[in-house]
Amino acid sequence: NQRGITDNTLLSDYKIGFANGTLLNALPGEGDIYDQLKQIGVLSEKGHEHFYGYVTFPLYDLDGNPAGIYGRRLDEMVT
Repeated sequence: NQRGITDNTLLSDYKIGFANGTLLNALPGEGDIYDQLKQIGVLSEKGHEHFYGYVTFPLYDLDGNPAGIYGRRLDEMVT
């Protein structure tokens, strides 16, 4: 809200997200998914959320396939 991004349609259409530290709670127990998330940089090698406290934006290749994630840290989340 402080950044002026309040339109839920905009957030949904562009798949804008926010990493608030709850990703690990939403995942099943340890397994392949953890390894895959580490491999693509979503989780650190220690298993922590790399983008904690970030607004996240998916990046797509020219064919529309997911190619990466861009994150912008929100200062108020810095600990």
